[in-house]
Amino acid sequence: MLRRQALWLGIVLFAALSSLSAEGVSLSMEETLRGVVRGRDNAPIEGATLTATSQATKESRTATTDADGLYSLALVPGTYNVRVEAPGFPPMTIVFEVVAGGQNRLDVTFGGTGWLDPRTPGGHR
Repeated sequence: MLRRQALWLGIVLFAALSSLSAEGVSLSMEETLRGVVRGRDNAPIEGATLTATSQATKESRTATTDADGLYSLALVPGTYNVRVEAPGFPPMTIVFEVVAGGQNRLDVTFGGTGWLDPRTPGGHR
């Protein structure tokens, strides 16, 4: 009798654990990518759209900047193509690595003829 109860308990636990979705599991592992988007005059850009697409899964998440040019995205660690679009500027795509437990900050400044690479001091990309 005890053996049969243990078997049923095992089956129930297996079924419960198997029903967890990959998305449900990944929520506990998400990091926050945050930053600010600015124009050539260093003023924050409201309404810029950032779309982060995972290179591994091709899933995307999108955020829009607020009045201070700030945004944040909850992402699972990995490599992302981050597309940034802002009114009056050509769109750009930046490859960014989201790391677990790290500072995941991506500040973007659009330049006059291109844009400034936020990871290269003073460098155009």
